[in-house]
Amino acid sequence: MAEPQPASGGLTDEAALSCCSDPDPSTKDFLLQQTMLRIKDPKKSLDFYTRILGMTLLQKLDFPTMKFSLYFLAYEDKNDIPKDKDEKVAWVFSRKATLELTHNWGTEDDETQSYHSGNSDPRGFGHIGIAVPDVHGACKRFEELGVRFVKKPNDEGCLIGSYTAARTRAERPMINDYHLFYKMSNSHPLRPFTAVGEIDHVHILSEHIGALLIGEEYGDVTFVVEKKRFPAHRVILAARCQYFRALLYGGMRESQPEAEIPLQDTTAEAFTMLLKYIYTGRATLTDEKEEVLLDFLSLAHKYGFPELEDSTSEYLCTILNIQNVCMTFDVASLYSLPKLTCMCCMFMDRNAQEVLSSEGFLSLSKTALLNIVLRDSFAAPEKDIFLALLNWCKHNSNENHAEIMQAVRLPLMSLTELLNVVRPSGLLSPDAILDAIKVRSESRDMDLNYRGMLIPEENIATMKYGAQVVKGELKSALLDGDTQNYDLDHGFSRHPIDDDCRSGIEIKLGQPSIINHIRILLWDRDSRSYSYFIEVSMDELDWIRVIDHSQYLCRSWQKLYFPARVCRYIRIVGTHNTVNKIFHIVAFECMFTNKTFTLEKGLIVPMENVATIADCASVIEGVSRSRNALLNGDTKNYDWDSGYTCHQLGSGAIVVQLAQPYMIGSIRLLLWDCDDRSYSYYVEVSTNQQQWTMVADRTKVSCKSWQSVTFERRPASFIRIVGTHNTANEVFHCVHFECPEQQSAQKDCSDEPGTGGASAAGQQLDPHALQAPSSSSLPSSPGSNSRSPNRQHQ
Repeated sequence: MAEPQPASGGLTDEAALSCCSDPDPSTKDFLLQQTMLRIKDPKKSLDFYTRILGMTLLQKLDFPTMKFSLYFLAYEDKNDIPKDKDEKVAWVFSRKATLELTHNWGTEDDETQSYHSGNSDPRGFGHIGIAVPDVHGACKRFEELGVRFVKKPNDEGCLIGSYTAARTRAERPMINDYHLFYKMSNSHPLRPFTAVGEIDHVHILSEHIGALLIGEEYGDVTFVVEKKRFPAHRVILAARCQYFRALLYGGMRESQPEAEIPLQDTTAEAFTMLLKYIYTGRATLTDEKEEVLLDFLSLAHKYGFPELEDSTSEYLCTILNIQNVCMTFDVASLYSLPKLTCMCCMFMDRNAQEVLSSEGFLSLSKTALLNIVLRDSFAAPEKDIFLALLNWCKHNSNENHAEIMQAVRLPLMSLTELLNVVRPSGLLSPDAILDAIKVRSESRDMDLNYRGMLIPEENIATMKYGAQVVKGELKSALLDGDTQNYDLDHGFSRHPIDDDCRSGIEIKLGQPSIINHIRILLWDRDSRSYSYFIEVSMDELDWIRVIDHSQYLCRSWQKLYFPARVCRYIRIVGTHNTVNKIFHIVAFECMFTNKTFTLEKGLIVPMENVATIADCASVIEGVSRSRNALLNGDTKNYDWDSGYTCHQLGSGAIVVQLAQPYMIGSIRLLLWDCDDRSYSYYVEVSTNQQQWTMVADRTKVSCKSWQSVTFERRPASFIRIVGTHNTANEVFHCVHFECPEQQSAQKDCSDEPGTGGASAAGQQLDPHALQAPSSSSLPSSPGSNSRSPNRQHQ
């Protein structure tokens, strides 16, 4: 029977496929970066996209001169957002499929302002942004394909370094703008849009001043570069550059009228580009050779053009390859350009063996050479590094070869390599070779100074990077990235818990890698807790324990940090399950992070509140009308009926379980304060719910509202708050809990009662079973006669 055909005007499956083409190789690095929507009121929009749709606000960019703001949102973990401003911008623009909300200031108060659906003229309501490695190359390709351009990179009202292409009006889709952005293009400001009441003819000014350079008119100074003469104008050079101001108006020989100034250490091509930039503010980089671009970069540095230096560096980052990365790194190191240096290092780390065999490697300066091979992340086989350094020494005979050879990590080489490759070279003494053999034979394998791949802020325990689960039951579930679809029967890996800890779940990484951060999701569909430890190894024989939570109770997501280690194998061994003798893991991730962290006794010393729902904390004892009323951070919306967690005096307590053990030295509480009552209480902490240590005793103190509790820092997985007195009734009420105390969030709340609510995973009971504070239990409902905060309690 034939398949049903689509409605009139539609395409059959075959017709649809016939309209599609295989991607051109030049588009392999294209990235669907953003969809832009114009919004009227950011308050309503941000609330909708974060609270309703669950997105995270990644960054807000303001443009006061143009009176608009950009909000970038995506489904990302807020803890992954870099703190550094420049790193944050680069990170945001490297995300896939972000949402950009554009708000023109004042529209929220303009009743006449509205945006249509995008289906009618004069314009739609947004655009789709696609990040490309080379915007000019993409531009050229589109021209060759006959695509009609609405805006080009240097047009007014267009993003600098960006490009807009649209189809013809007859083919215009619902959202008809496609913006192409340089990857990592984070330093270019937006060019202002011309308002009706303003005149902006900067491009005309640039063209007219640039014409002076082309026409050689009114020139009063001449530069000579490689025997080529360059007439110029003193006043323009002095206005644009402090170096030329001092040179041409500083009373030196060059300040004489009609002077000819020879310039050394540069090329005519690079100086031509610099003069064009000085006169017009523009430079075309895409058609120049790498050598010319590096000379151009050196001139920008020498003559003090920091913006030009940044832009040129940024472009060089996009065209790095095996042939040019070494000379680019040499220049970046010489001029202390951190971003370009970092990008070169990352490229060389990921292509170490190819770099070692490239011609550019032989031309590196000694300083640049050592900076490369001394890096732990330059992860080529040590034999290949030795042979490459040997070749470099032959091509640079005037350098100190002994200093170069000290960069070789001889203990990482096999005995055969030491005797048959290193020894015949004559560059290392017999004692050095014997010392390496001794270190290799007497040291633990994990104590050797291994090299490893470094991929910052990216999970490398994936099939993309060649990782696999080699031990454990139900191996396929652990690295599939699914952290939502799991239950009692599927979606996890496991191993039986035995007394000798021989069982475990083992992951083999695709190659030796540098890691300092592991995330695991323990099975958490009920209230069970687990204990475990994690070890790493290079050879599956010598294991180093990097995480030891065998004496602690843990649940749900574990965010683990430790000093950076090079490893190939990672083993997770469960030692306890509060329900049965099986250890279950739903997901595993590992990476190297640049995020700062503090460790004490192997545990994290948190700087931010970890008693939150996002950090998988929960209230395991206590009564609350609304589940999660203690930990959600809401300290405003509470009253007589809701927004707090409580327990009966003399019976029970409020107990918070953190997801994992932390070194805690402070907590903060908000006691219910809608009237003038006071409480007494004490606080204990534990790592296993068996042994408790009192850290605060306020049983003989009248306490109200906000409570700051500090104590000697100690490990804690559980915090127990026990009320001992209430001047109004027989129930202890707590609105908010956090640890450690967030000083920046603390406010003076002693004068006014709160109206807040928080969120906790407290015990949820029948609201009708809860008593009002006017009797002997909880605050009364709003409908009771004793609703007034100033009423007298019974």
